[in-house]
Amino acid sequence: MTTRRAQREDQAHLAELWQALLEEQAELEERFGMADDAVERWHNDFPQWLRDETRRIVVAEEEGAVVGFVTAQRWAPPPIYTFSEEVYLNELYVDPAYRRRGIGQALVAAIRSWSEDLGAERLRLGVLAENEAGRAFWAAQGGTVLSQTLTIPLDPEPSSTTPPEKRRIGF
Repeated sequence: MTTRRAQREDQAHLAELWQALLEEQAELEERFGMADDAVERWHNDFPQWLRDETRRIVVAEEEGAVVGFVTAQRWAPPPIYTFSEEVYLNELYVDPAYRRRGIGQALVAAIRSWSEDLGAERLRLGVLAENEAGRAFWAAQGGTVLSQTLTIPLDPEPSSTTPPEKRRIGF
């Protein structure tokens, strides 16, 4: 197994792995269901991510096949806090058929190395509360809880006749 920086020719296979990640997340938490245009947006952004030196996409290959990936980006806290250089690890996914072979650890090691080259002080990441295997993996990598995100369900009155897809925020 080897790791390397993602390349343009990895796009189609990485898109499949990324969709599998989103499907697994949605099984754990329905609020992480994939938007209808998610794949289109991912394909649109992928070439830009490859060129952006503040981001890294690293793939794991076994016998020439891409079996996992990790995405990360430089991150710093808002300017009201003391500055510290960090790298935010956005996504990590290994094909289920290749798990428990050290591939996830190797992907994290690649991001650690890049982060250290940047002079980052730490990695930052999130993991779903329902993802017990993920929480255990990150604990084994030395991850500790920094904060917890809580949600409170609401029962709002319909505020608009505009369809939900037209009220979306973001790009």
